[in-house]
Amino acid sequence: MIFASLPLLLALASPVASAAGEGDDGPHVAVLVSVDDYGAPEINLNSPGQDTALLASELAGTSFTVTRAHNVDRARFVETLLEAKKQVGNGVIFFYFSGHAVQVNGENWLIPRGSTLKTIDQVPLPAASFAQVL
Repeated sequence: MIFASLPLLLALASPVASAAGEGDDGPHVAVLVSVDDYGAPEINLNSPGQDTALLASELAGTSFTVTRAHNVDRARFVETLLEAKKQVGNGVIFFYFSGHAVQVNGENWLIPRGSTLKTIDQVPLPAASFAQVL
């Protein structure tokens, strides 16, 4: 298992927009997720909230509507993604994650707040896979 803190950046065109050759005309939504409070000083992070605040300020004045989610648990993380998917329609989602992540058997998992991981087998329960985000 690889354990890391990382920023993850994706710009995703919705499948409908890609198939239709559209996307530039639809809404642009930036979803900025950060987790720095994991509940223990030895695993808490210093900069994820600052990272998304800086990125949000850089996106101000662009065509992106910015949604920030800070220190979210898995339920709020998924809810944030689903809201963006509804909002974007045939547009583009720009996704950024700053926090801890793990790789298990070649699959990458983003770790939301409130996750308690004691074994590799527990990772899929509280985490969100990279494939789920896509």
